Amino acid sequence: FAPWPEVETEMHALIAVSDHPSEVAFDTARALHRAGRLDEALSAYRESFAQHGASDGRSEFELIEGILLTSTELGRLDEAEAELRGVLDVDANFPWALETLGAVCAQQGNSEEALALTERAHVVTPWSYTVVGQLAALRERAGDRKGADALLETLGTGEAYGASTGLCIFH
Repeated sequence: FAPWPEVETEMHALIAVSDHPSEVAFDTARALHRAGRLDEALSAYRESFAQHGASDGRSEFELIEGILLTSTELGRLDEAEAELRGVLDVDANFPWALETLGAVCAQQGNSEEALALTERAHVVTPWSYTVVGQLAALRERAGDRKGADALLETLGTGEAYGASTGLCIFH
């Protein structure tokens, strides 16, 4: 990859002539992200979100996900938290935002809010093994071993699709 100023200049040149400017910025962000150039990827993800239009193929969820994943990888949990709270201001029951904000709160040591958010995510998506694993871990952390065990039973041996992810999150 070229240095960021050159990549950014090229990205903006392509955005100027593209029918789908958000896609140009998103693809740039993904490439930078994969290359481990996280600060630059975050800038490109934010550009993609700024350029997003109704005709673009990406959902706003995918754009926000890129921003959140990169922010958390950079250790900027406060930025990820702010983005997630913004999503929940628009849709208070958006399961992915509830689950992810629960995980961010847990990483910040705010176990009580993490548990409440993850419980809300579980109400909306009781079939989500990732939510089940996260909720079981948070219940165990809160001293509710019986509640954690009941959730873990739903994951079984981990062979069902997604159950192994739930078990990994628990442990």
